[in-house]
Amino acid sequence: MDNSLLIHLAETSSTSECLKGHGLPHGLCVWADFQTAGRGQGSNRWESSPGENLLFSLLLHPAKITPDRQFVLTEIVTTAMHRVLQPLVSTEISVKWPNDIYAGNGKLCGILIENTLLGNRWENAVIGIGLNVNQTIFRSDAPNPVSLRSIAGREFCRNALLVSLVDSILETYESYDDSSRSALHSSYMSRLYRRDGFFPYETADGERFTARIDSIDDMGLLTLVTPDGLRRTFMFKEVRHIL
Repeated sequence: MDNSLLIHLAETSSTSECLKGHGLPHGLCVWADFQTAGRGQGSNRWESSPGENLLFSLLLHPAKITPDRQFVLTEIVTTAMHRVLQPLVSTEISVKWPNDIYAGNGKLCGILIENTLLGNRWENAVIGIGLNVNQTIFRSDAPNPVSLRSIAGREFCRNALLVSLVDSILETYESYDDSSRSALHSSYMSRLYRRDGFFPYETADGERFTARIDSIDDMGLLTLVTPDGLRRTFMFKEVRHIL
């Protein structure tokens, strides 16, 4: 990547907040050793010991993707990251719908994409990523965090890994067009956590049921099928895996 588009900070409240100004260039990346207010989905916080993990945000101007296909960017980011991370460990890396990266049954990485739309134009996407790299002790109440080091038993160079991840995301984005839509979607689906077979789920109101993944549409809606053939479709946060 262009080093002039890579900004390193010792500490910041949030790398994503650094990229919400006007006139910033496509491909600008901010990474920090520590975030005082790093966020996950909703009100979730992302735990990270200073200097041990990768906390970064990448700015894209996704002009080639229409707003009604926003989930395409999630597929680009997750498949690009999977391509880099899987060769580093023997444990299976997967994508837990919609955009967490898992190693086995442990959460390795969280991704938060914040979009700015102007009418029918998708102006900006700020992709915030927290990847557990070298941290081995987690003190929050998160149920299943893992890191590359805890899996592989060795330390990783954060700088080199960051460059590989950003390059992979940018290259995957730049190579995307309408003709590659089907292949990208198939690649995303093949990497899904618990892709094959029936597994337990729970709805936001506490209903538990067993189902398999059937499909995911352009807006990221997940359709599950129960053993008796009932199809149920959910938005993000309306259903979760029971681990």
